[in-house]
Amino acid sequence: MHLAADVLDEQLVDVKHQKAGRIDGVIVSTRPGQPPRVIAIEVSPVTLVARVNWRLARWLGRLDARITGRRTPFRIAWDALRYRDRSFQFDGDVDATPINAVEHWLRTHVTGWPANE
Repeated sequence: MHLAADVLDEQLVDVKHQKAGRIDGVIVSTRPGQPPRVIAIEVSPVTLVARVNWRLARWLGRLDARITGRRTPFRIAWDALRYRDRSFQFDGDVDATPINAVEHWLRTHVTGWPANE
């Protein structure tokens, strides 16, 4: 599997097939004498920006923490993902995760719309 081509930026959906963003990062574990092993994916605007510029990502991480309270990108274990219907699906509800925290904050504080619409 070519991680950069086959996994990064692919659509992520929850158990109800609601869109949960795109896969922004892949976490790989390395062990001496063994091949690398994918252990998780990350979904976070900070992870996405870090692929381009780490300084901007640090700044965005501080802003994201202030706005949403998130301290780390949201991770989903690789074993919890399934590839179905041209997207990766995880067993969970996107609304019960911090994946869309920025969008919820913007709806509530900028547009005035309720966060659950």
